[in-house]
Amino acid sequence: MADEFTRESLWAYRQDRMPPADAARFERRLIEDAEFRQRFETFCEEETSDDGSVGAVWRQYHLTCLDRSKLMQYHRGILDDGEMKYIRVHLEIVGCTMCQANLDDLIVQEGAEGQARRQKLTRDVVRKQAK
Repeated sequence: MADEFTRESLWAYRQDRMPPADAARFERRLIEDAEFRQRFETFCEEETSDDGSVGAVWRQYHLTCLDRSKLMQYHRGILDDGEMKYIRVHLEIVGCTMCQANLDDLIVQEGAEGQARRQKLTRDVVRKQAK
């Protein structure tokens, strides 16, 4: 029987991209199975070694990641179709946690700033009406 946790799933767990139910099974197996734990430790050592491969460099330095202004433009839907598709794939298929965290932060910031602007506008209108 093939192991349910492939090399890709080891990578997904390490990058915090594994669905919660799978991550729970993975962690339970790490606790209960010394051979699996050793396999994962070896995998981590291999992945952190500087092998100089293009893939290792890209993963380490997040070369495909987007700047925050581009992520905000994506959120607002103001990019051309090609850019929208590229970013959607980067976030949803590749599952880049760094870009997703940046996008989430931008959305929260935008909401807080929007609320502050609305409150200021309301205060200004009330002041003008009071005069």
